[in-house]
Amino acid sequence: AWLDWMTYGQGAFAEFFQWERGVIHDAAPEALLVHKKVNNPLDSSACSSGTNWTLMTASEDLFGLNAYEGPNYFVTMSLARSIAADKPVIVYETNVMPPRATARTPERIRRAFWSQIAGGLRGMFIFALIDDPEHGLLSDKAVLPENRPAYTEFMQTVNRFGPILALPDRPSRLAVIYSTTAVLQEPGGRNWPFVGLDAFSLLRLSQFDVDFLPEERCTGEWLQRYEVIVLPSYTLLDTAAITALEQFVTRGGKLIAFAHSLERDTLFEPQPGALSLLGLDTRSEAIGGRTQQDVYATDPRLEAFCPDEFAAVGVEKVSSIKESAAELIPGKAVTST
Repeated sequence: AWLDWMTYGQGAFAEFFQWERGVIHDAAPEALLVHKKVNNPLDSSACSSGTNWTLMTASEDLFGLNAYEGPNYFVTMSLARSIAADKPVIVYETNVMPPRATARTPERIRRAFWSQIAGGLRGMFIFALIDDPEHGLLSDKAVLPENRPAYTEFMQTVNRFGPILALPDRPSRLAVIYSTTAVLQEPGGRNWPFVGLDAFSLLRLSQFDVDFLPEERCTGEWLQRYEVIVLPSYTLLDTAAITALEQFVTRGGKLIAFAHSLERDTLFEPQPGALSLLGLDTRSEAIGGRTQQDVYATDPRLEAFCPDEFAAVGVEKVSSIKESAAELIPGKAVTST
């Protein structure tokens, strides 16, 4: 009932926004409309991260948000660019965080602003002509006088090279599915949206051109854009989205799935029917229930991509073994069937 109610609410608000758009355009046909998203649109609340972005972006011409995310500006703007679905991304409020004069060094000023543009930002408002330390630039409590020229340098450079900086991004051939259903079913939970953001960040910070694809866009038409689709851990998808993925794989697309993805359906019921899509014959709890395990050795083919030692979280068993669980001890070889 919860999921049905939230889905109904999303549709009702979308209808209102479309009606409101029509009213505004009756009076000002050329007006560009946008919903202002407060701070990170993918935080831990269902109100933000559970938004149906396909419905939301249908009633706006730009994608606008605030940006006070510290070191995550690049990833945040990359996410916004994906969600915006080919519409320009603009920031209404931004400044260097934390809001202290001693923290706003020239290096941090350049990194905070240029990382947003590198992530796909195409327009920016900077609260400047006020003394407020959090938003402004004029007070010595907000920015030290010797550091203000870094702001001027940034704005003059953007003004000079604006047409080049506004060129469209290269189309991505890789996408990470964002499970809106998982967020709605477990608002503020330990898994979503964080596992989705982590998967996207891992690829984006590794310099891959990657899109964040809301599950509402997991359709045959949208998936034709991509060669590789990634399912983060604990992804929940409805039947239509799974059918679209099956068609994607049949056409030759590659599917990468993290642990527990498609393990359950949208109502949290077991979903064994997804095994064939994932290329699995079986899946079960990790041996001994050890869902977090320390890895000390890696296949030589993967050494370039993995640290020497790391903790694997959310482990599940996806193959059968000849030995019984009781016989397995640390160091004993495991034989797969």
